[in-house]
Amino acid sequence: MAQLHKIASQVMDFFESFKGSRPALDIDNLLIVRSKSMQNIPIDEMESKLTEIGKIIDGREINPISNDAKNILNTMDDILREKVKINEAVDVNGFMRMKKDLETMGLKTEFKIFSLKYADAVIAIWKDRSGIGPLYVEVTLSDNGK
Repeated sequence: MAQLHKIASQVMDFFESFKGSRPALDIDNLLIVRSKSMQNIPIDEMESKLTEIGKIIDGREINPISNDAKNILNTMDDILREKVKINEAVDVNGFMRMKKDLETMGLKTEFKIFSLKYADAVIAIWKDRSGIGPLYVEVTLSDNGK
């Protein structure tokens, strides 16, 4: 579990979003941290910033529409369901729908899935499409049993 906190700290440091960051969920083998970045990252640099943090945390980028992504999300879902009652089924395409829904609301949204040595990560960032206002950061991490 300490490894998940270390990775989350690296992500929050990278986005200068430690101030005000808090775990939305911190249970055995699963950590979700949300925060607001102090950086003013331009809309057109959001995806490259995710690629950059993936390299920093030594993550292999996973195609969000792949069996690997499905396996990662299913594992995260299984861990979550052990602790929290959830009625809906996991849906790998849910990220794509969520991104589309947020963009319909005027937000620019990017996310990437990474496989690391001991953990898997989903890192999402979003901000107002106008470029005004803060960048929000969310990292979801789970032990991958390796």
